[in-house]
Amino acid sequence: MGAVPVSLPTSGRPEERLAAVAAITRAHKTQTPGASAALLQPVFRALAAAGLLGWFVNHQRLVNTFVTNLRGPANPMTFMRAPVTAVIPVSGIQGNATVAFAVLSYAGALTITVMVDPDVVPELLEISTALLAELGELTGADCRR
Repeated sequence: MGAVPVSLPTSGRPEERLAAVAAITRAHKTQTPGASAALLQPVFRALAAAGLLGWFVNHQRLVNTFVTNLRGPANPMTFMRAPVTAVIPVSGIQGNATVAFAVLSYAGALTITVMVDPDVVPELLEISTALLAELGELTGADCRR
């Protein structure tokens, strides 16, 4: 699909925000697949050729957080006949986008990984605690780290 920059709500009740996020992302996903890549690829190639891509990535102001999600298999899998009991998603952060969330469902479990640049975002514990509280409020489940 490529990168899809979206502005998302940050206030209001969790149920309302979740519904808004779902609607906004659904609307963006109905656009032509790969449209963002087709549009941006020539620009990024030109910046790279001019030796300016690194500078641009470190100074852009369009994106401040990355979120990636992947629906994994519903049933447990094996690797070399050993059961795969858990899968942990890992994401990276680049340039001046200093927070990333990676979300993966696997065999009935949802795992969310939070990555931050600790020099810029020292509040990893606060972000994780707030995320767990929001998930608990949305699901009624005991969300744990």
